[in-house]
Amino acid sequence: MLTSREKLREIALLEAAHSPIRSLQLRGLALVDGQAIFKAKGCCGTDTQGFQEVFEHYAGNPLTLQMVASGVQELADGDITELIPYLQQGMFQFGDINDLLQRQFERLSKTEQQVMYWLALNRDPISIAELEADIDSELLKRQLLSAVQSLGRRSLIERNGKWLSLQPVVMEYIRQRLVTEVCEEILQQKCERLKDFALIKAQSKDYVRQAEAQLILCPMLEELQLGLSTAQAVERLKQIVATMKAELPLQAGYIGGNLLNLLIQLGADLAGLNCFHLRIRPAYCVGVELAKVNFAVQI
Repeated sequence: MLTSREKLREIALLEAAHSPIRSLQLRGLALVDGQAIFKAKGCCGTDTQGFQEVFEHYAGNPLTLQMVASGVQELADGDITELIPYLQQGMFQFGDINDLLQRQFERLSKTEQQVMYWLALNRDPISIAELEADIDSELLKRQLLSAVQSLGRRSLIERNGKWLSLQPVVMEYIRQRLVTEVCEEILQQKCERLKDFALIKAQSKDYVRQAEAQLILCPMLEELQLGLSTAQAVERLKQIVATMKAELPLQAGYIGGNLLNLLIQLGADLAGLNCFHLRIRPAYCVGVELAKVNFAVQI
């Protein structure tokens, strides 16, 4: 008998319905068992609706629940209800869990990491076909099935029929990692992440797009403004627009739309912005003053 966080490739090849070799994926604990972990750590408030939210956020994983219980004891004298507002604001993070997720993430290939980013950005469960439609890179599309299979074996993605998703705690970590990486790139006037990923989807339903702005764009701009004033951030983004217009005209990717969405979110004055020959997608410009903005494309 072997136990592992990851299904070994050799096991996957040998197992079958009538084979003596089988694999069993352990699911999360029952709620009552999760409560027992917290009570053993001296925590209170485990009979509340808030505790159930915490339990579901960590999908009943016993290791992460132990880490959370230790954090609650250290930060709130064991009272879980004190930290529930942080969960609801997307700020319920503990260093030990982030360290564990970081080690797992950094062992992934670049393709697998990109798939994780896309799943975090989509938030809701998504099919492989929908995931492929989001992706511009032909190389990533060719490697997509292999990457999804590998991530499933590593227990990093959830499958429900044809639908793929991330556990809430994994999604939160990946999303925050992407926010930090995009900010670092903007400060260095680079654009790899801005080109590869759509930070919001302009065609999404209103409530989805608003959630995307709240969870992605707002934290990104808040982190960016730790190093730059609002005026400096606007100027930096406009400089990247000018650079990309010259270097990446009509190139596939999301950078044009992402830059425009970030400028709109900052409340920037867009008058005179020159996006000539720069592909703009996906940008949500409803109610935005776009007078004298040049979106022309030379055929």
